[in-house]
Amino acid sequence: MIPTLDPKQFEGHGDGFGVSDQSTVAELNKALSAGYASDPASQSNGGALRVESLDATLKIVSFMEKNIVLYNDIPKTKAYNTVEEYNLLSSYGGRGGFFIQEGGLPRTEDSKYQRKAAFVKFMGTTREITHPMLLVRPAHGNVVALETKNGAKWMLQRMEESLFKGNSSIISESFDGLDRQHALGVADASTAGDGRPAVSEEHVVDLRGDVMSEAVFSEVARILMDNYMYPTHCYLPHSAHDDFNKAFFSKGRYGIPVSSADAMVGFVADKVKTPGGVVQLRPDVFLRVDETAPVAADNAFAPTAPASVVVSVQAKSTSRGFKAGEYGTYAYEVTAISRSGESAATAGSASAVVTSTNAEAKLVITRGSVSGNDLTQGYRVYRTRLEDGVGGKKYLVAEVASAGATTTVLDGNETLPGAGVAYIGQMDESVLALRELSPMLKFPLATVASSIRWMQLYYNTPILFRPRGWVKIKNIGRLKQPVLG
Repeated sequence: MIPTLDPKQFEGHGDGFGVSDQSTVAELNKALSAGYASDPASQSNGGALRVESLDATLKIVSFMEKNIVLYNDIPKTKAYNTVEEYNLLSSYGGRGGFFIQEGGLPRTEDSKYQRKAAFVKFMGTTREITHPMLLVRPAHGNVVALETKNGAKWMLQRMEESLFKGNSSIISESFDGLDRQHALGVADASTAGDGRPAVSEEHVVDLRGDVMSEAVFSEVARILMDNYMYPTHCYLPHSAHDDFNKAFFSKGRYGIPVSSADAMVGFVADKVKTPGGVVQLRPDVFLRVDETAPVAADNAFAPTAPASVVVSVQAKSTSRGFKAGEYGTYAYEVTAISRSGESAATAGSASAVVTSTNAEAKLVITRGSVSGNDLTQGYRVYRTRLEDGVGGKKYLVAEVASAGATTTVLDGNETLPGAGVAYIGQMDESVLALRELSPMLKFPLATVASSIRWMQLYYNTPILFRPRGWVKIKNIGRLKQPVLG
C-alpha cells in the first residue's frame, strides 16, 4: 500500500528545515520526477515514463521557395535538342540609301542574320533512404516524399546561383549564367545591330563603392533605350535594396502615427519609375556580398587546395590597375574549385604592397595534387579591404579557370572586396529564356542494397538572346552603419 502524504504534515516548518520523521522524508524521495533528460538511455525514474513531445512541424533553417527569385521569373520554353540553335536578326539593312531621286530606283538592302547555339547542360542529385526507415513511423510524414522535396529544393538553390554565376570556361559541365553571357555578348560588335555603340562598355556601370540611387536607374534606362530595350526587372542583393530604401526614406517628410492602429513606420520601395518604364525590384539572397573562403573543403570530393600562392606587385599590363587612393597593403588567399566543390584556402606567400600609379598584383598559383579523379578546374581569389588592413577578412574578388600546373592571376582592383552586384534589364522570352529539354524529374535506381535510391534530374540551359537588353551594376557599396557602444 502506498502511503498518503498529507501536506499538513509540513506546516510550520518555517525556513524550510522541517522536523518530519525519517520515514516521511524517505517517501518524498521516492516520488517520481519528470526531469529534463533528452537521451533515452540516461532517463530514469519518472523520466523513463515521460513521452517525448516532438513538434509535428519541421522547422526549416535553410532557404524556402520564396527565396528563389530569378528562376521563378525567367520565361521557360521547350528545348528539342541538346544543342539549341537560334537565329538573330541584327539589322534591317545598312545606313544611307533612304533618299532617292525622282523616278530613281531605291538601293537594295539586305537584312543581317546570325546563327547561334547554346548547349543544354545536365543537373541532378541522388537521394537514398534505408528500408527500415520506410517501416518506422516518421515524425513529419512520408520520408520519401519529404526527401524528394528536399532534393528539389537543393537543385533549385543550385539553379538560382548558376543562373547568375554559371561559367562554362571554368566548370565545363556548367551552363553560362547571366553574368557570363552578358560579358561575352556586350563585347561582341554584332550584338549591337544598328544600335550604339559598336562595342559597348557602358553596359557595365561601376559604382566604385557608392550605393544605388534613382540616378543609377535613370542612367541604366537611358543605356537600354539607346539599344531599343526597356528595363522591367532589377535583381540586386538585399543589402543594396536595404540601403536604397534607407537613402530614399531620409529624403522625405512623413506624418507621425497618432494612434496604436497607425503605429507603422518605414519605407520599402518595390518599384522604381524610370524614363524607360517601371522597374520591379527583385532582391535575391543568392546575390551574395561579403563572400569569404571556407575554413575547410566543403565536401570529401572537393579538389585539393593550391600548393602555393606567390604574390608580387608589378606595373599594370592588362588589368585596370590600382589608382591613387587605392594604394596600400593587401593580403590574398586562394581556393581551388571544380564541379565537385571548393577546397580550403591557401594563403598568399606575402602581402601585395601597392605604392605607385597603375600597379597590379600578380598571383602565381601552383596547383595541388589530384584528389581522386577530380582535377582542379579553377580558382577563387579572396582579398582584404584596404580599410581593414592585412589582418582583416578576405572577400571574393575573382573566379578564374585553371591554366594547368600553374595559373597566373592579375588583380588591378577591378572588383572591390565585399561589394555587391546587380542586374537590370528587360525580362521577356525574346530577351532571356530558360530552354528546358526536360522538366525536373525523378528517376528510380536499381535496388542493390536494403535501401531505395533515386536520381532527380533536370536538363536545361538559359539563353540571353539580346545581351544589350541588360546592364550590370558592379561594386555596389554600403551606407555607413552607426557605431554602437
